[in-house]
Amino acid sequence: MTEAQSTAGHPITCNVDHCGHVNPPGSLFCAKCGADIVVGRGLKDAMKAAGFFLLLAVATFFTVRAVMQHYDAAVRAQAEKAGVLDQLVDKPPIVYPDIPGKTPPKQ
Repeated sequence: MTEAQSTAGHPITCNVDHCGHVNPPGSLFCAKCGADIVVGRGLKDAMKAAGFFLLLAVATFFTVRAVMQHYDAAVRAQAEKAGVLDQLVDKPPIVYPDIPGKTPPKQ
C-alpha cells in the first residue's frame, strides 16, 4: 500500500528536503516543492537526472566521433606513406550491365 493510499482522507505532510508543506488529502504532488508524494522524489530531481543522462549521451557521441576521426586520419597517413591511399578512397561499386543491382564478388 502506498503512502497516498494509507493516508487517504488525511492531510499529507511533505518530507522531501525539509519542505514540510501540508498538502490536501489525495494529493500526488507537493504544492510547494513539486515532490512526488507517492515515491518521495521531486520532479526537479527527476529532471536533473534526465538532463544528466542527456548530457552524458551527447558527450559520448562527440567523444566517439573524435576518436574515429583521429583513427581515420592515422590510417590515411599510414596508407599515404605506404603509397596505397588510392585503395582506401571510396569508389562507386562496379555494376554488371546485364544484371541490375548485381556487384562483382570481392577478390
